[in-house]
Amino acid sequence: MKIYLISIILFTLFFLPINADEIKNIDIIRTSTSFVKDGTAPRKVRNDDWTFTRVFFDFNKDGIVDYFQAVQRYNLEQTPKTASPSDFELYLGTGKWDNVKQTSEFKLDTKILNGLGKGCIHPRKALINDFNLDGMQDIFIICHGWDKHPYPGEINKLILSQKNNRYKIIDASAKKGFYHGGASADFNGDRKPDVIVTNTSSYSNSSVEIWYGDGEGNFKPSKNNVPFGLQKKIGVFSITLPDVDGDGIFDLFVGGHEWENVPTTIFINDTENKFKVRDKIIIPKVEGFGTVLDALVTGDFGDKTVWILRTSGGNNTFYKGICIQEYHLKSQSSNLFFCERDRNWFPWLISWKSWDKKNYIGSSNLKDDFRLLLER
Repeated sequence: MKIYLISIILFTLFFLPINADEIKNIDIIRTSTSFVKDGTAPRKVRNDDWTFTRVFFDFNKDGIVDYFQAVQRYNLEQTPKTASPSDFELYLGTGKWDNVKQTSEFKLDTKILNGLGKGCIHPRKALINDFNLDGMQDIFIICHGWDKHPYPGEINKLILSQKNNRYKIIDASAKKGFYHGGASADFNGDRKPDVIVTNTSSYSNSSVEIWYGDGEGNFKPSKNNVPFGLQKKIGVFSITLPDVDGDGIFDLFVGGHEWENVPTTIFINDTENKFKVRDKIIIPKVEGFGTVLDALVTGDFGDKTVWILRTSGGNNTFYKGICIQEYHLKSQSSNLFFCERDRNWFPWLISWKSWDKKNYIGSSNLKDDFRLLLER
């Protein structure tokens, strides 16, 4: 992969930490709203609502992309008992383009989903899959609850499709926890979607759990198939399931607070959805940017690159700035692609091809105005 950006990139051996202060920043290519009418490029989040929990897909199967968001409504001046629940909002796409707002036009629909004031306290991530096997996509909401000591946790939510083409909100399980990250796949080969979650709370003796689905919208939390080193590892907050080695099967990426002895790790799938501790890759630490938020994988078979999204942590700062690390699987080498301490952090990293036929990585939220050019 060739990167046509002027920078000084620090190269390290695979086992050495990286110091983000030793590289110069890469100039950000400012985003243009003209390339996001359709496709998987960044999109504008509705209004200025505080939400990381959002997803675009066709809810009502009319061929037009719709938008879901879970909007946080509580504040820390409340108490865990009085905290306001979030709004689960569904916006149906009209297929029209708003030239003033430079975004696709969406309208709030409370008939298909009546979720105002019915969400969890602190939603963190939305996972899409057909959890009741009716041909309609459902949404599993990762929820961690009151974000302050004593971190009491809460119950995850499921937005489940019904026979009347509407959706209802139910508890995904009765198990309370501080759920911060998650991803969905079939882990046991029964063709029923499961969910893997991170859970760091006093209610759990496990940091990573697999919730096995029964195909009807019910889940059973378990440690089966969770790598042994993660079963009681406190401090894991981010998880995703990219195909790292290019064999067509999902692998397991986990990250969290590196300064709390939580290494950023890739566990390779043994082709039976089991992840052995010996089959793992440790990503080098980045000093001062020890909070791992997200990851994605680009490239072709035999030449994969893992992109790790980070923010500050472990250097007397927390959730300040953005750093994007690239790890080349073939050479087991690591570079810092971009680091800026004064920039606002964002939670999700995506890749896309713009109308100019160039490849980018950046924030999924167009309002973050952040994309970096890749030229392969």
